[in-house]
Amino acid sequence: MIIVLARVSVSILTSTMDSYTKDIHRYAFAMVKAARSMPADIAEKLDHIKQLRFNVQLQVLRKRINRRITYKLTFYSTFCSVLLLLISKQKD
Repeated sequence: MIIVLARVSVSILTSTMDSYTKDIHRYAFAMVKAARSMPADIAEKLDHIKQLRFNVQLQVLRKRINRRITYKLTFYSTFCSVLLLLISKQKD
């Protein structure tokens, strides 16, 4: 049996706002950090937090629009295939 002991640096375990890749995590981390020193409603009015919230809202909006477009394309392609099937059966 081999036992391996590894030393983990403390700097790896501490997280900073830049260590998150998703904007939603950056926004949440910035809100928690700011809420420690001021009320949350004032923290939401800070420029960098407004920008992070805007980025999150924009991503959600893009995702919703893409989902609608995909649904409509799927619906219309199914409709066209059924229509073509009916036309081909009428010719026979």
